[in-house]
Amino acid sequence: MVIACQKEDPDVILGYSVLSKDAQIAHFVYVKSVWRQKGIARRIMPSHPASVSHLTKLGLQLLPKLPGTIFNPFKLS
Repeated sequence: MVIACQKEDPDVILGYSVLSKDAQIAHFVYVKSVWRQKGIARRIMPSHPASVSHLTKLGLQLLPKLPGTIFNPFKLS
């Protein structure tokens, strides 16, 4: 898991990502709505994950921005 927080106040969570141990599978990414469109998700995600295991409506729209990444709900580790 990778957690994005404020440098000045680490108790303020901006978002997080849940990844496989080798960071090749992205299971879940979340950024609070007020912190979106600031590049936080890009910083807490691997640049080219091999697959994603869960998709939301927004995730389905963003998947084409990760060329070569596939949706595989059966790959868990």
